[in-house]
Amino acid sequence: MMSDLGPSMKVVNGGLADGQLFWRQFKVIMNLTRQRVSGAMAQKNCSVEELIFHLQRFVQPKTSSLVNLIRENCPAVDNDWATLMLLDFTPDNLFLKPQSISFLDPWRQSTYLGNPAIGFGQFITLIQLYDMFEARETADYLRNRCLQELPEILKTDTEKISLALRLGETLQLALSSFVRLKSDPVYADNLFRRAIKLWIT
Repeated sequence: MMSDLGPSMKVVNGGLADGQLFWRQFKVIMNLTRQRVSGAMAQKNCSVEELIFHLQRFVQPKTSSLVNLIRENCPAVDNDWATLMLLDFTPDNLFLKPQSISFLDPWRQSTYLGNPAIGFGQFITLIQLYDMFEARETADYLRNRCLQELPEILKTDTEKISLALRLGETLQLALSSFVRLKSDPVYADNLFRRAIKLWIT
């Protein structure tokens, strides 16, 4: 039996203060799980192609156009260093406490190491789609933390972090579009257009 984790971050809806605690808690985890990747492990390191694989799980008629845009405009975001990287990194699946953070219902991934900015891109997008309390301030804070602190953790540059954030945002917009195809097709189309727009230069 699993202990009750209490309400999720979505339910608590704690705004910027929770966003700040979230970053502090997850930064500890990133530092604890950080490792140099090479050889076979480096090939499994979460890449653009793995993210595309997950995008294609939520097939809709225009998915191929989005996939082509990503392949044409996004170099690899992998690094020599990787840390815990979770997809479906949403406030519904995250449970935050003063001294811990828990995550439920992970997707099957070829590896759980990679660039965590992808997951943060998903989280940032979804708190805004949910119109959670202080969503804009929290999104700006987490984006800035990623851009300022992840380059040092992953020994990479801000461009790769920015691309990883964009990949996560794209994945979440496409997923949110997919789940609304029947219930709200107009909104679903709007979300998918937003995902496409992220890759049109």
